[in-house]
Amino acid sequence: MADSEMRAPAILPWDSCELEALLKDLVAHGTEAAKVDFKLEIEAKTPEQKADLLKDISAIANTYEKSCGDHGFLIFGVKGREILGSSQTEADSDKLQNHIEQLLRSYISPMPQIYLVGYVTQTGKRWGAIVIPPRNRKPHMFFKDLSCPDRQRARRRGEWFVRRGSTTDVGLPEDLSIIVQRQTELLVEPLRESLRNLQASVAKVEGRYDDALFRLVEGAFSPAAETLGKSPEPCSGLDLPARVRQQLRTPHDAIAEDLIGEAKAIKDFLAGSSTGFLGLPNQMTPPATNP
Repeated sequence: MADSEMRAPAILPWDSCELEALLKDLVAHGTEAAKVDFKLEIEAKTPEQKADLLKDISAIANTYEKSCGDHGFLIFGVKGREILGSSQTEADSDKLQNHIEQLLRSYISPMPQIYLVGYVTQTGKRWGAIVIPPRNRKPHMFFKDLSCPDRQRARRRGEWFVRRGSTTDVGLPEDLSIIVQRQTELLVEPLRESLRNLQASVAKVEGRYDDALFRLVEGAFSPAAETLGKSPEPCSGLDLPARVRQQLRTPHDAIAEDLIGEAKAIKDFLAGSSTGFLGLPNQMTPPATNP
């Protein structure tokens, strides 16, 4: 099993072994992506090397990708799908990280966060990755010029870059729009989560309040129902008003309904008779008078 030169920082979502396995899977896949770049060496001695490294790191940091939780990886000691090992890259991982961080601090604002992890295979090949965790402060851009003998590789103040697939391009206004939209979503999401939690809490409180109020009403009317020999009907599954209405339907209601029904029947009977009750006209023909 390969020995790691340094442990993965605790802030990353993987431990050292998990991160090593993930990096090996990315290498085995063999395809660079928006958040994955392969390098044989990581060098930052000449102005051109510094400019290229800062361009690559800031471009990965400026690009959003759902896979791997938006973490970016600049994997070194790799070519194609093979871990060939690095020979020119600084062997001291801490020293290399400090050097890269000093470059970022000197030229890029806001400064991307990086973690450098190094590994050694069983055959002694040194390799590793610069891991770039997601940050909400974007875009990361050059805040001062970085001059190079090769003018095409020189960087100018205000320049910033993004990854499009496996290529690195200059950031455009539409890229800035995507960044702003994403950052807004990240800022709003905690508020949405708080609102959802608040709504759930309110719903629980309302449920407990309804249950307590119903128990109070049920306790007030249960003695009358028991006196008339009727048990309260089950009210599960009903809202509070329906539960209260059902609980208030006591035998008194049935008796009143029967009395009203009988009264209506008597009224109908009298209305159809010859008694003339209730002020209704007599429906029968009066008898003939003898001369």
